[in-house]
Amino acid sequence: MDASEFELRSIPLHGPSKNQLADFLNRFGLELEPDLSYAVGLFAGNVLIACGGCSTNVIKCVAVDESVQGSGLLATVVTHLYLHLKNNGAESIFIYTKPEHKNKFTALGFSMLAETGKIMLLESDPKGISGFIRKIQNRFSVLPAASGAIVMNANPFTRGHQYLVRKAAESCQHLFIFVVQEERSHFPAEIRFRLITEGVRDILNVTAVNSSSYLISAASFPTYFLKEKSRIMEDQAELDCTLFAEKIAPPLRITQRFVGSEPLDPMTNEYNTQMQKVLPAHGIQVVCVPRFEIDSLPVSASRVRKLLGEGGPEAVRRLVPETTFAFLQSEEAFPILQALRQEQSKPC
Repeated sequence: MDASEFELRSIPLHGPSKNQLADFLNRFGLELEPDLSYAVGLFAGNVLIACGGCSTNVIKCVAVDESVQGSGLLATVVTHLYLHLKNNGAESIFIYTKPEHKNKFTALGFSMLAETGKIMLLESDPKGISGFIRKIQNRFSVLPAASGAIVMNANPFTRGHQYLVRKAAESCQHLFIFVVQEERSHFPAEIRFRLITEGVRDILNVTAVNSSSYLISAASFPTYFLKEKSRIMEDQAELDCTLFAEKIAPPLRITQRFVGSEPLDPMTNEYNTQMQKVLPAHGIQVVCVPRFEIDSLPVSASRVRKLLGEGGPEAVRRLVPETTFAFLQSEEAFPILQALRQEQSKPC
């Protein structure tokens, strides 16, 4: 029995087809993840035999019926999804799966990036993360002996972010700011990176770098962007922290990871909790900096976005650096502000 005996077709992510896919995945202890953008299945008539899906540059939700495992159907599904992602502009492609399936995917040419007790992440490019590290190392004639790190989305960059960077930079020889590159924020990645670099320009021992797919991304931590509690959120946070601790921190000589205290966002608070569990075991100190406050209220990006939607740039003047405020007054910011206003005006 091989793949030629089945029909390969896309699975609509709505209605009965979505329910069929979810039920099939549940048989294997998998969830139909809400950020899935495309799914495909092998069918015997109307009976689903194998499936897989993808989101951004990540293949996941892959399962094959027990009766036909070992028949090459996994390779058919993964190859189809790989080509689908390549044809849509993806460069390196990731697979998100359970550790017990490692050999199946390494046999298809994928390399293991990080693994926890429950999930693992593999990459199609065996030199992907080493190339990412090398680009950062090449920015230094001599790599700092001991560095700190912050991973920052900054949607947008606020005085709270700026305060965290200043405190961290005072406490370490050099500070890396890894700027989240996933395009799931109100402020595009290019703008967020620019506002961060402009906002910390006077802090000399800081280097901002793009996080690529290796930190808080659709590959390493997809539920971060959904901002809702799920069964697998803790596992994904652990995976992201493990990838940082094992593959990123050692070659860059990172010995400290700085975070802001998180009184408001349960997702970020959970991520901070996982860091406290994972990073010290790898010799990385987690330093929690109390949140910067104005008028006894934490300065957060979510608060800034809410005020922007309600009152425009003047409403956040005290909460953001001058560089961010200047951007918010520019024509370039108009589409973002308009989207925030529309979001705020929607009925709850």
